[in-house]
Amino acid sequence: MLALATLVLAAAPSCAMMVHGARQETDPHLIALFNDVVRRSGITAGVTLCAAPGMAQGHRAGTARVPDAKPPHYNMYLGWSFRKRLDDLELRGVIAHELAHIVRDDLSPPPFWHMEAWEDYLAREATVDALAATWVGPEALIAAMRKDCDIASSDGTSTTGMILELTYRELKLEGW
Repeated sequence: MLALATLVLAAAPSCAMMVHGARQETDPHLIALFNDVVRRSGITAGVTLCAAPGMAQGHRAGTARVPDAKPPHYNMYLGWSFRKRLDDLELRGVIAHELAHIVRDDLSPPPFWHMEAWEDYLAREATVDALAATWVGPEALIAAMRKDCDIASSDGTSTTGMILELTYRELKLEGW
């Protein structure tokens, strides 16, 4: 049986335990999109979709394992202002990407300290994107990455690394 979006508030691990001010998502349309991508992924771990108004600048989405949860449970965070700027195709791409991190058990943050680590990170991200694209199509991943880059440029969080990442990942996705 698939573990779809946690809708019973009393049973869900707290979204706020890892991101200040986060709460369980209540938007029916977004929950329906999330449930559809979860179904396509075949993921069996519990995942709670969290609205995160207080995510730090530059962090638009992320996934974290809930500490000491038995069985394993994850919180997927979508920054409130970020998700409001995405259309359905872009949202599917972001959700699929984050779920693929769970399936691959790859929740490591990006390294910013040296090029070798960055190259390893890009390779891991490309693998995550390849898996996510099997669920929602490469066009959803490309749309999500382009929007993320546009938002980063407009809010001043753009970095050379982000542009390199976008270019690398788009080339990988367009080759499928």
